[in-house]
Amino acid sequence: MRTGLTTATLNAPYYHVQWRSLRADTRQGQLALSQVLVVPTLSVVALSRAKGHQAAHVTVRVPALSFAILDFEAAANRHELRAAALTVTKARVSTRSDGRFAQNPNISHVTPEELAKVPFRLAIDRLRIGQGTITAQYRAPRDAQPGLIQITDFGGTLRNVSNDPARMSAAHPLTGTASGLLQGRCRARVQLQANVLDPAGRHTVSGTFYQAPLSILNSMTVPTRGIRFRSGLIERIDFRMQLDQQAARGTMRARYTNLKLQRLNRQNKPGLLHRLETTAINGLVIRDNNPRQPEQELKTGSMRSARERRYSVLTLWRQGLVSGLLNSAGVPAPLAKKLSEGE
Repeated sequence: MRTGLTTATLNAPYYHVQWRSLRADTRQGQLALSQVLVVPTLSVVALSRAKGHQAAHVTVRVPALSFAILDFEAAANRHELRAAALTVTKARVSTRSDGRFAQNPNISHVTPEELAKVPFRLAIDRLRIGQGTITAQYRAPRDAQPGLIQITDFGGTLRNVSNDPARMSAAHPLTGTASGLLQGRCRARVQLQANVLDPAGRHTVSGTFYQAPLSILNSMTVPTRGIRFRSGLIERIDFRMQLDQQAARGTMRARYTNLKLQRLNRQNKPGLLHRLETTAINGLVIRDNNPRQPEQELKTGSMRSARERRYSVLTLWRQGLVSGLLNSAGVPAPLAKKLSEGE
């Protein structure tokens, strides 16, 4: 079967979806789509206003998406999606959100355990993503300029993507590896392991961030937090955290030099009070170098942040990383935990 341009609605009336062509061959178990596009039908503000709370404004562009050894009989007769592989090439995903609206009161669906609630059996041996780009923008109440963070050259593989009890268990979990370039400067690699049928949502994330200046984060921290990294060079960060429906917990080893922060006012300028805060933070709290001297022991950071189930699991991952980095830099663990949990 072949089709030309096809359009439909998704989460009607909020999203429009289309693809340029579709090719399917039941004998070979192949299904391929080209130029897949998912776009919102409303602006960021209009979408949040229509839903009555902050809503992720997501745009997805995928030049090529293909299934290999897809079981058409299972899909048609048993409403099951079973395939040996799903490959997504050069996908570009961008999200935008507006912090001036109320938080979503509902539990997020973007969590490993939500995969168990998908209303059909899912069993994909291998999901491969190559040469992707992920861009996130957040408009904080303090500044009309949105914060921006981007991952390019994103690629990875997930294995045993399934909610079938015959395939998924603690002994045979979903596993994955991924890598990408954060803000075009920092190479990062991450590993994931999760039993998606675990009702407690337990999973493990570990990884490494390689050498980069901390100033690459200013495009997000300045407009959203009023904090600028004046200097600081990350040599390497290694972390491992365990997460569930209550919290993120783990350890981080962050090796860096010459860390200096600057507090800013709402005009993103260092006012008199903020200069005093900056002096106090850099002089009394922040550890300039980790380790302080080359011959000294590296300070291990504690990663601890409570989970708010209205937020996606990606937010919990970020909270864990923030708490670990702050504690590594000398912020006391209870304060690092509190700061990581801030909206």
